[in-house]
Amino acid sequence: MDDPLAELARRHIDSGRARIPVFPGVALKAQRLLADPDAELEDVEELVASDPALAAALLRAANSAAFGAREPASTIREAAVRLGIRRTGQLVIVFSQHRSYEMRDGRLRAMAETLWRHAAASALGADWLARRLSLASVESHAMLAGLLHDVGKLFMLNVIDDLGEKQAGGVRFSDELVLAVVDGLHCEQGERLLESWSIPEVYRDVVRRHHDARVEADDRLLLLLRTVDRACHRVHVGLGASEADGDRVDAEAEALGATDVVLAELEIRLEDAARVAA
Repeated sequence: MDDPLAELARRHIDSGRARIPVFPGVALKAQRLLADPDAELEDVEELVASDPALAAALLRAANSAAFGAREPASTIREAAVRLGIRRTGQLVIVFSQHRSYEMRDGRLRAMAETLWRHAAASALGADWLARRLSLASVESHAMLAGLLHDVGKLFMLNVIDDLGEKQAGGVRFSDELVLAVVDGLHCEQGERLLESWSIPEVYRDVVRRHHDARVEADDRLLLLLRTVDRACHRVHVGLGASEADGDRVDAEAEALGATDVVLAELEIRLEDAARVAA
């Protein structure tokens, strides 16, 4: 895109002075645990216990409808037992990301909080839908794909936040211009951010292609993510989300075998997940 703000943002990124969102240390530890076949429940429990805010978020998630909670989990161990080591580790990565969604500018901060709810709801919704449809081939990647697919928007908000401070006298860009630039650049810059974080290619591919005009029927992870993303917009969970975004025929859902009943359940789960994230 040739918008002046987009060009300014690109130059700022290419200069090496852009404030790059940090992949949290606790998320790195969780990632290492997920890669360790010998990891035990106590390892995950110890990691969560080191961060009270993270522990509270995990308990909220474990007790939410997204995980079919019947009896309340009141301790980290009970939550981890219910969720399992892999899902607990993934949720640690999800909720530790919240601190990256902080802006200096109040207006951008509100946008970032909306984006955070979308990221967290997408993560939990993608995980739920993969389980609901028994998509074993993508279930292990669904949650993190949902979390990271729009991370380029976070990066661009950071860049625009920088630019607003660095221009002489401060510059206030219109909401419409900010959203246009964030939307136009988030795929390419999101992939760039994930490369800097050394995130595996499977997630970079989702970030790069989740707005492609056409998705092959055997690309189950991308179909899943696009189905969840569209459902988020139908329930107004997203940056710039509008009801019109969900009016198109959901060919991706049909390809996955998600019925209208499943999609209605998904929308309820997404609303609940957005509340958990908030």
